[in-house]
Amino acid sequence: MKLLDFTGFIESEKYFAVWFCMWLETFFPVFPSELIIPLGILGVHHGTMNFYGVIAAAVAGSMTGAIMWYLIARWLGIERFGNFVTKYGRYTSLSHREVAMLQRWFDKQGGILVLVCRVVPLVRSVISIPAGLVRMPFIPFFFYTLAGSLIWTGALAYISWFFRGYIEMFHAYIGPGVKIVVVVLAAVWLYRVVTYKPEKHA
Repeated sequence: MKLLDFTGFIESEKYFAVWFCMWLETFFPVFPSELIIPLGILGVHHGTMNFYGVIAAAVAGSMTGAIMWYLIARWLGIERFGNFVTKYGRYTSLSHREVAMLQRWFDKQGGILVLVCRVVPLVRSVISIPAGLVRMPFIPFFFYTLAGSLIWTGALAYISWFFRGYIEMFHAYIGPGVKIVVVVLAAVWLYRVVTYKPEKHA
């Protein structure tokens, strides 16, 4: 699959590609929604995709990833997740301090944090984890996440449509740019793995 041929993948697979990449964004931020949705809107501009179809596919992919993380975190629970970080912390590049900080932040702010964080870049991909770890009820989690995803995706789609001419201009450079970002992020991850130091935790 020509996944790193980013523009070609979305052009050929259309709505499935938008859904898949938005799902993948939850696990690997190298495919950010700020890149996925504009390319989907470019398909709308070319007449090969529907505007609201792109939004629906993007929201569905985002929800798929968010629910998966929520269920995994809920199943693990705080204690199991702590053990997981202890055992595989070097490879996940996570620390107990980072996990605890995110959990405390979530506990203080309550469920509304899910809605707000769904429209914040980077944070939107990980907010499902503390929601699952603290066992937030699924129904409120689902609707907060859906509302935030619709706001973020809809706004990004409308902005992309307004600036569609600029997307066309940089279309040829997007694929190579993604490959460069993949290499940089892989190097950052490798650095964190090599320099990782286990920490004591309560």
